[in-house]
Amino acid sequence: MTKKIACLGLLLLGVPIAVQGCGTLASPQVAAPTSRLGVSLLDAGAEPRSLLRYAIEEGTTTKATMTVRVRSTGDEVPNRYLSGLRSVELDVVYGPAEPEGNRIKYPLQIGGAKAVSEPNASRATKKKLEEQAALLRGAGAVVEIDDRGHLRGSEMNAVAAQVPVRVLWDLLMTLASVSEVWLPDEPVGLGARWEYRGMIAVYGLRIEQAITYTLSERVNDKPVLEIEYEQIGGDQVVSVPGSAAPIDVVSARMTATGRAVLDLTSLVSSGSVSGLVRDVLVVSEDGKEKSALVEEVFEVQVRTAP
Repeated sequence: MTKKIACLGLLLLGVPIAVQGCGTLASPQVAAPTSRLGVSLLDAGAEPRSLLRYAIEEGTTTKATMTVRVRSTGDEVPNRYLSGLRSVELDVVYGPAEPEGNRIKYPLQIGGAKAVSEPNASRATKKKLEEQAALLRGAGAVVEIDDRGHLRGSEMNAVAAQVPVRVLWDLLMTLASVSEVWLPDEPVGLGARWEYRGMIAVYGLRIEQAITYTLSERVNDKPVLEIEYEQIGGDQVVSVPGSAAPIDVVSARMTATGRAVLDLTSLVSSGSVSGLVRDVLVVSEDGKEKSALVEEVFEVQVRTAP
C-alpha cells in the first residue's frame, strides 16, 4: 500500500508513497459516526469554557501555500508502484464561501504547483517532476463542511477528473484535512482534549484513523491546537486503477504530530505536521512477488496569506 500523490494509503495527510495508478479519481467513502466513531471529548479543560464553532461569512476567500516534503528511508520498490513527484509546493485558493444554515460550501483550487526536487537531481528528473506538478494546476474540488468542521460532501472539478489518480488524490486530501479541525460538541477551555475517530475506504482498502487535539493556548484570541495523528490499515489486497496486479497490503501505519493556529472565521488555518509512514507490501514484478518495507518521513506545512 502506499500513498504519496496517489490513491491508497493513509488518507489523512496524503504524503507517503504511492501506487502508480493512472485512473481517474473517485470520492472517498467515510463511515458514518457510530458509538466508536466520531468526536469524543476527553477533557473539557479549565474554566472559562466556550464553544468552538466555525463562523464564516458569505463570500469569504482564503489563500494559502502548502508545502509537502517526503524522504524515503525503507526498501526500494519497483518504480512503477511509486509516484515520481515526492515533494511539492502548492498555491491554493479556498472560496468564496456559501454558508447555509450550519453548513458551509466552498470551492478549493490549486492555482500554482511547483515540484521540490533534491539538490543533486538531474536536469531530466527535474523536468519530469515539473511536468507532473503542472498537471495539478487548476485541479480542485467543491467541499461542504458543518460548523464543527465535519466533512459533509465533496466533488472534484473537471480538471481534477482528468488528472491521474497518483498525482492528485492525497494532495487534495491533505488540503482538506491538515488545515481543518474536527471540533467537539461541548464548550472547552485551555487544556481541553478531544478525539476524532473515523474510517476511510478507497479501492477496497480500509484505513482507521484517530486524531487527538489539545487546546494548549490562545494567540490573539485564536485557539492553538497540538495534534496527534494515527492511521492504521493492512492485511488487505487492493486493486488500483492503472495497476495490472493487485497489491497485498500486509500492514500500513502512519503516526504524526502537528500544530495549528485555528482561525474560525477563515476557510483554512495555518499549521504544520510531521511524521512517519511505515508500510509492508507485497508487489509483483516480472511475474515474481516481492516483499518490501517502505518507510517515509514527511513534513507538511500550510501557510495562509495575511
